[in-house]
Order: sequence, then C-alpha cells, then structure tokens
Amino acid sequence: MVLWNGVSNSLHEHWVSASFSLATKQYPPVAQSAARMDGTYLRITEAQRVAIVDSVMETFGVGAVVRLFGSRADDSKRGGDIDLYIETDDNSPDLRKKIPDVYAKICLKLGDELPIDIILKEVDAPVRPIHAEGMKGVRL
Repeated sequence: MVLWNGVSNSLHEHWVSASFSLATKQYPPVAQSAARMDGTYLRITEAQRVAIVDSVMETFGVGAVVRLFGSRADDSKRGGDIDLYIETDDNSPDLRKKIPDVYAKICLKLGDELPIDIILKEVDAPVRPIHAEGMKGVRL
C-alpha cells in the first residue's frame, strides 16, 4: 500500500508523503457538483473530477481506476480533503515513483489549496483495511 499525502514530508515503507507548492492554472469554475452514476452528486465539481481522472490516466494509463472516498464522497459531511484510491494493472517496480507525478498534475490543474490524499493499490499487494475503504468509494 502506498499513501501519498500532500501535507507532510516523510517516507515510510507503506506511507509516502510530500508537500508541493506549485504555480497553478485553475480550471474554470463549475457551478454544479459532479454527478454519480445513480444521478446523485459528489462533493467535488465536474471540473475537479475531470482533472483528477485525466491526471490519473496520463500517469498510470487507461487501465487505472480512480475512486473518491472519505468525506468528499459523503454528502452528509462537510469540509475534508480529497481522498483518492487508485488501482492499476501496472506492476512495474517504479510504480510508487509515479505518485508525486500524479499529485503534481492534479495540483497544476486544480491548484494546491485542497489537501489531497492518494492511496495506491499495487497489483500484487495484499488488500489492507485502507484498500477496503477505498474500494467502497465512488468511481470517477
């Protein structure tokens, strides 16, 4: 398991964190939140959803799946960071090194004002409790 958290600066076996301060290009604001497949809405905008999906696909390929979980996937909650769960069929040994790339791409598209946590499920990694939570998320 790999967790990328854009707040702190520490590297552990199963936890990767870093902080970026980037010149940002803002996507145009969208008045309406992104729609779920069932017609209800997420607590991110459609522009944010598109930026996240595009960044993940650019970095991990079209076989990657990205899900939004945590408070931003729960309409009854307020505030919170953007928790992303990424599953990929890529089993390259350098897969973890792509996490800062996807984080930077998302920040360049959305700005770095919202905290973003990224959980990466590697192909052969055992399913841990955090993966189970991420798998319950809403597929973007």
